[in-house]
Amino acid sequence: MKTVEYKEEYGKIEFPEGFKEKLRGKSLEEQSEMYRITESTKLSRTSYGEIDSEKIAKNCFKLKDYKKFRGYIVKDGLLVGVLMEEYFFKNEAVCLPYHSVCVYYASDNEGSGTSDRDDSAYLICV
Repeated sequence: MKTVEYKEEYGKIEFPEGFKEKLRGKSLEEQSEMYRITESTKLSRTSYGEIDSEKIAKNCFKLKDYKKFRGYIVKDGLLVGVLMEEYFFKNEAVCLPYHSVCVYYASDNEGSGTSDRDDSAYLICV
């Protein structure tokens, strides 16, 4: 699995209290079991500038099971974030805990209104 060193430009690392201690002394694979990726799908329908309907669905995945997961971000031997394939440029995007990456977007304007779909993936600590 691809591994990159954390850089300050990636943003601030935020962990729940005691989480860093749970990661210490474990391999990257073992640390990865302490994270999940939640994917939020927002479907909306808009007519004449007003939202007609909106639905949000959520899924949860282990890192190794998530199709857009591309690698680990490590700082001092600790897994502090992941790389995911983002939608618009198909690049590897940095995702730190409690942050998100857009992994899919579509919009259909058929004349009487617009239907949008926006999928975002979030890295969470468990």
